[in-house]
Order: sequence, then C-alpha cells, then structure tokens
Amino acid sequence: MNTNPTPHRCETCDSCKLPRTVDDNGGAAKCKLMKYKTIDGYVAGGYTPDWCPLNAVVKQATNKYDEIKNLAELDAFFKCERHLFLHRKIMVSISGGSDSDIILDFVLRVLAARRHDYTCELHFVFFDTGIEFEATKRHLLFLEKKYNITIDRRRAITPVPNGCKKYGVPFLSKYASEMINRLQKHNFDFSQGDRPFDELLAAYPQCKGALRWWCSINGDKSAYSITRFYMLREFLIENPPDFPISCECCNGAKKNNAKKYERENNIDLNVLGLRKAEGGVRTVAIGTCFTEGVGYRIDTYRPIWWFTDKDKAAY
Repeated sequence: MNTNPTPHRCETCDSCKLPRTVDDNGGAAKCKLMKYKTIDGYVAGGYTPDWCPLNAVVKQATNKYDEIKNLAELDAFFKCERHLFLHRKIMVSISGGSDSDIILDFVLRVLAARRHDYTCELHFVFFDTGIEFEATKRHLLFLEKKYNITIDRRRAITPVPNGCKKYGVPFLSKYASEMINRLQKHNFDFSQGDRPFDELLAAYPQCKGALRWWCSINGDKSAYSITRFYMLREFLIENPPDFPISCECCNGAKKNNAKKYERENNIDLNVLGLRKAEGGVRTVAIGTCFTEGVGYRIDTYRPIWWFTDKDKAAY
C-alpha cells in the first residue's frame, strides 16, 4: 500500500498517513469508532497503526474487555455500555441461533466489566414457536449452564401450525408472504399477472402497494420488488397458489408473545441479535442499531447491527 502523505485526513485527526482507496465512497468512508471521515482500508482492516491516536482508546478498552478483535467490536461494546446504563429492565431475546449467542455473551461481558456501575435487570427470554428443534432446546440448557443464567421459556400464543391453519402458510419471506396475501385478498388473477402495472392497477385499484411489489416498480434490485427472488413472478404466473399464503403465523407465535412479555415485566429495552449484513426488508427499513420507542413502543437495541459476516466469524 502506498503510504505517502495525502491531504485527505480525518476531520479532526492529522495523524493518519494512509491514503484513501479508490473505493472510499466519495470520501464518505467513516471510522465507526470515532465518527470521523477516514480511509476505507483502515476501517475494513480493523487495526490501529502505532502512530494513530486511536491506540489509546483501544488500549483503554482492551484493559476492560479481553480479546477485542477489531474496531467494529470495540464500537459495539462502547454503544452497548451506554444503552444498558440508560435502561433498567432489559429483555434479551434468545433464539438459540449464532447471532443471539453472540448477543448473550456480549451483554454479559459488558455487565461484568461495569458491574459496579449498572443496576439494570436482565430478562433472557426464549419464545417457543411450536416448531422448535430438540437440538435448540438442548442448546438453551447448555447456555444456562455455561453462563449461570435462567432463560425464561414462553410458549406461543398461537403456535405456528395453528397459525398456518388459521391465516395461511408463510412463503419464502415475511415480506413476500405479506404481498402475496394482499393480492389474494383482492382475488388477484395470478395467471394474468404478466400485464403492465397500469392495467393491473385499473383492475385492482385497492391493491397498489402489492402491485408495485409485483411489477418491481421500485427497481429490479430493490428489497421491495418481487425480482429479489429470481423468477418468482414467472413461477406464480405459471403456478397460481391455490392455498392461502400469509406471514401472520409469526405474529401469533412470537411477536404478540414478545409484546405481552414486555407489558407484564415493564421492559424498557428490547435487545435483538439482528445484523444489517443479513439483508432483507427489515434491514432496509431499520437503518440503525438503536430505535427509540414512540408511544406505546419500547426502545430497541441491536448490538451487532454493524457486524459483517467477517466480524461475526472473528467474534
């Protein structure tokens, strides 16, 4: 790498001697820890050269947290400290998957490092959807033993099998299921679905949102377009679904149960293991690691939101 001095410095740091790369997003690449514009190679590499003032910050943090591996992880620890300190009753959703395992370890490490400062009450919760693997249930027992915690098991208000019978079967993704369900509610003729958007809208004027998805009005690469799923539109035209499709089974099995738990335990922060790198409509709509509760909603925090697949593997 060329290490000649460059005029493109951080906004407040003149110590960085590495040049920007050609992929620096027009100069908008930022150090996720200090929030200053800096080089892509520095952020992606996750290291601190000897001459960089970030070394002092990293050293201070590594004295508190063992085995800090990169700046993304360090940034997440600092943010987690702040959000846990500002809340009193915290619900940590445990699914038994790899992301929720990281969240569990992450939160407990933060509390261990600041145990004299924090008075928050943690609630570890597993929402049983009614179709869980026995391996998942055994893994919960393993986590309880490893971390010396208790994970509250909550049975589904409406288990997935019952939800499928009542509302319809989920298909591919929650968003795709919702759009297809809207089309079905308006008696959409899938076999004639190759017509232009204007013609379909004239035939189904109360179904504009789902028709925009069906006709990929937002662009072929948009998360809000049917083209996100290769050849799905062509498949449904050739094979119109003769059974109800819906994502409502998730609400009865998990979402409604989680909201009920929040009310019963006066939860003021929900901690989730969701990452932007996973993709999907949720990551497009959310956009950040923290969402402030509005009205009856509670605050939501996603500690590993900015973790790439590489960051996850390193942790």
